[in-house]
Amino acid sequence: MAPEVIACDENPDSTYDYRSDLWSLGITAIEMAEGSPPLCDMHPMRALFLIPRNPPPKLKSRKWSKKFLNFADNCLIKNYTHRPTTETLLKHSFVRDLQNERQIRIMLKDHLDRTRKKREKGRCYQICCHLLEKTKTKLICLTF
Repeated sequence: MAPEVIACDENPDSTYDYRSDLWSLGITAIEMAEGSPPLCDMHPMRALFLIPRNPPPKLKSRKWSKKFLNFADNCLIKNYTHRPTTETLLKHSFVRDLQNERQIRIMLKDHLDRTRKKREKGRCYQICCHLLEKTKTKLICLTF
C-alpha cells in the first residue's frame, strides 16, 4: 500500500491520487524481479506501520539494468506529489526502448520460471529443516 494511502487512514484530511497506483507498480516490479515484495516476511500491520516511516524500498540486487532500476525508483518516490505522472513514466527509457512484445513475453516467462524454481528450492529447504526439527524433537523425547 502506498504511503499516502496509509496516511489517509491515519489522517482523514490527507489526500492521494492515481499516483498511488504507480507506487504499486514499483512494488510489483520488485516482486517480479526478486520473487517476493518488500516487507513480505513481517506481519501486515507491522508493514503498514513501517511503509510511511522507512525509506522507499529498493531492488536488493544491482544486477538489473540502470533503466529498470531507475524506473522502479521513480515509481517508489515516497512523496506522491513528487512521483512522476503516468504520462512521464510511459516516456521513461525503460518503457520507451522496449523490444518487441514477443521477445518481452519470452524474457519475462524465462525470468518468472527461474524465480519460481529458486522459490521452490527455498521451500524444499524449509520443509526439510522443519522435518529435521520435528525428528530431533521426537528423538529427544525417545531418549528420556
